[in-house]
This record gives sequence, C-alpha cells and structure tokens, in this order.
Amino acid sequence: MVGVPRMALPHTGKSDCIAVANTEGRTMKRQVIGFIFVAVCLHAMSGCQTEASKHFGSGNAKFKSEDYRGAVADFTKVIELNPNDLRLARAYCNRGNARGALGDYSGAIEDVTKSLSLQPGDFASYAIRGYARTMAEPKDYQGAIADFTKVIELKPDYAFAFKNRGVAYLHIGKKDKALADFARAIELGVSISQETLDQCK
Repeated sequence: MVGVPRMALPHTGKSDCIAVANTEGRTMKRQVIGFIFVAVCLHAMSGCQTEASKHFGSGNAKFKSEDYRGAVADFTKVIELNPNDLRLARAYCNRGNARGALGDYSGAIEDVTKSLSLQPGDFASYAIRGYARTMAEPKDYQGAIADFTKVIELKPDYAFAFKNRGVAYLHIGKKDKALADFARAIELGVSISQETLDQCK
C-alpha cells in the first residue's frame, strides 16, 4: 500500500496567501498522496491595519517561515477578536492548515470544517480537510474522497484533487477509480510515479 507523506508548506510568494502542499517522493515518508498545492487566499483588505489584520499578516508570515506554533497563536488571536468579515473564515482555515503542519490533523479537520461553515464552497478548505482525513487516526479515506470530489466539483481543472482522490481510492482497493483519477491528473499536467501506477494493476 502507498505511504502517505507529512505536510510540507512552501512559500507561495503572495503576502495574503497560504499554501499547503505535500511532495511525492521516493522514500516511504514522502510517497504519494500527491502534491496538494492549495492557495488559501484572503481578499485584499482596504483601509488601515486593524489589530486583527496585523495578527492575520503575522500569522501568514510565521506560517511561511515554518513557525507553525506562532502561526497558530496569531490566527487564534484573530479568531478571538472575531472580525466580522472574511478574515474569520480565513483564520480558521489557516489555523487548521498550521495545525496540520504540526501533526494535529484532528484539529485541522475541526478548524477547516468551521471555516466551511462560515464560507461554504471554498475549494481550498475542502482540499485541506481531505488531506488531513488521510493523515488523522483513524484514517477516513471515504471522507477524503468526498472532500476531493467536492474540490473537483468546485474547480474541475484542479489536477491535484484528482491525484489525491486517486490515492485515497487506492487505499480502499478501488484500483479502477484510482487509475481513472491518475489518468485525468496526468492529462491536467501532474506527474504520477510509475510505482503508484503499478499499484493500480
């Protein structure tokens, strides 16, 4: 069976965004659920910096520098300040992202679920929750498949959702569906290792 990698979080180069990714590699710890690259973006905020805005920006900066505990603290402060705008949903999503990076996958699921209750239809939150469900104990591959399916409904050309749903299908033995998803991911420009494809036979 395929190994599932830990989260790795690259810099996106965007000051108002956070990305979550995991990289397919050759070692067991860095194999396959694929490369999720989800930009979790805050719409540009106008006007002067409020306290919530400052903590939000600080949280993003700490997240990108891999200070995930500091990011959790800043996003928690944003949540406590309860801004009556998109920042509250984004703070839950980004805190969930940081909690996932710390290995707190149950906390990640809780936070992004709250984010979705405030901002339904956010494909990034579904993608993050889908990934966290493959990492939490016990594994919830069916839940992950449902989340990645929702990502695909919202963003049909999002190749990594096909890749990651394919890996989830592979984990539950649905090799034909896994292969179909991998084929679509490849069509959309994402590479799938031969080792992974061989497991669909």
